[in-house]
Amino acid sequence: MESEIVYIAHYLWFISLLSINIGKGLVWVKIIHWLLSAILLNTNDFWFVTNYFYAVTSFWMIFIDTNSHYNIYRSDKTQKQVKAWPIYFFFISIGMSFFTSGLTKLLDPVWLNGYGIKYFFQLGWPIANIFKDIFIPDILLFSLNYLVLFFEISIIFLFLLPITRHVGLILIFLFFGLLIFPLRLDMIGPFGITICVAFLSLRKIKKTNYEY
Repeated sequence: MESEIVYIAHYLWFISLLSINIGKGLVWVKIIHWLLSAILLNTNDFWFVTNYFYAVTSFWMIFIDTNSHYNIYRSDKTQKQVKAWPIYFFFISIGMSFFTSGLTKLLDPVWLNGYGIKYFFQLGWPIANIFKDIFIPDILLFSLNYLVLFFEISIIFLFLLPITRHVGLILIFLFFGLLIFPLRLDMIGPFGITICVAFLSLRKIKKTNYEY
């Protein structure tokens, strides 16, 4: 039964993505996909961070207006603006997961004393092979330890304040980028970078009229 749900969920995910490209917001398809993916993730014996990312992405995708002029047809009848509030709540959902993770680390003496990253690296698998035989100074590990704490606790607040929103977007891209290399957390990094692309839509770009 679980394998059947996987196939159905992926087919509906494909239909949802196809509907985005043709500018047709098939809401019922996205709702069924989210429900099936939630059932599948809850019946899994192992919990992964990517499960959470997948569930959150599927949920907020229901509310994202896909009937915009950003489709392959570029029809004049389509709307020229996409609702921003689902993307905001999407980021807040991700940001709150980081925030709670940071608070949990603050209650852990290992992370609070600066040894969290060091012990994490000693697991062996969370670092690229080319770094396994290289000595990493403790001061660098301590610094990285507290940088992770700062990122996880502050990212949601950096995003909520318009004046620091660009900094938050840069930090979250750097965070998931580092998970790809050198940490090589391939189950999290690429997925995180993918969903971060949606957050770029919240960046306002000033238009400049050039006169020739």
